[in-house]
Amino acid sequence: MRGFGTAGKRIGLEKRSWFLTSAIADALTNGLSDATIVDASLLVDRVRVIKSPAEVGYIRRAAQIAEIEQQVAFATICDGATEAQVAAAVFAAGVNAGCEYTGLPHHIMSGYRYNVCHANWSPKIIQRGELVLFELYGCLERYHATQMRTVAIGHASDEVRRAADVVVSAQDAGIAAMKPGASAREVDALVRKPIRKIRPDYYNRSGYSTGIGFPPKTAEWEALDFNEQEDWELKEGMAFHMLALACGFGISETVVVTSNGVERLTGSNGRALLIK
Repeated sequence: MRGFGTAGKRIGLEKRSWFLTSAIADALTNGLSDATIVDASLLVDRVRVIKSPAEVGYIRRAAQIAEIEQQVAFATICDGATEAQVAAAVFAAGVNAGCEYTGLPHHIMSGYRYNVCHANWSPKIIQRGELVLFELYGCLERYHATQMRTVAIGHASDEVRRAADVVVSAQDAGIAAMKPGASAREVDALVRKPIRKIRPDYYNRSGYSTGIGFPPKTAEWEALDFNEQEDWELKEGMAFHMLALACGFGISETVVVTSNGVERLTGSNGRALLIK
C-alpha cells in the first residue's frame, strides 16, 4: 500500500467487516502511520445495493432454484419423515438445478423447533399436527435468493389459519407499496402493524437487502434493513428478501424494485399456508 503513495492520504478501513481482525487492523494502522485512517464501513455495501441487469439476472435464477427446492420439500415431507430426509432431498434438487454452496445452510424447523431461530435440519421426526417452516436458499455466482414457506402436516388449527391470513395480507400490502421513492419505514409499517394485532412482541425486521453473500450470511442486511428505527428511500435496482412470521407461520419472497413498482423474483409458488 505504501507503494501507491499513502503519505498524507485518507485511507478507508472497513471496521465493521466480518473478516477484519483486530490484529490486522492494528497492523495496517501502525504500518500506515503517515496516513489518516478513517472508518469506511458499509461504503462499498451502499454502492452495490443498486443492482445491474446482469446482477438481477443472477438473483432471478437463484430465485428459481429456491422455488424448486421448496417444491421438492413439499413433495418429500410427510408424517414420519425426518427433517434430515427432507434436507437431503432439498440439497439434491438444488444442486441438480445449479445451486452453489450458499452462505447459510437451509433452515428446516418442525414443531417446537420453530422457536429455534435459523435452526438447521436435525434427525427429529416430523409428526402429524406439526407446522414445518422451510427457509431455503438458491445461489448462483454467489448471488442469493430466499423463499420461506410453512407446511401443516395433516391439519392446522384455526388460530394458525387466521394468523396465516393476517401475515400474508400484511406482506402483500408491504410488497405492493414498494417502488422507487417509497419510504422503507412506511413499507415496514404496512407489514408490522397488522401482525402486532396477533403478535404484540413482533420486533423482526420485515426485509433486508440481498445480493452477493458469503458465509456466514447470504445477503446485505447490514446495508439496508426494513425496521421501525431507520428510514431510507427505495430505488430502482435494489433487491430484497421480505419476510413475515407469527404463530408458527412464516412466509417470504425475494423481490427487486423496478422503474414502476416491484417484481417478485420468487413468483411461481403460491402464497398461503400449505397442508400436506
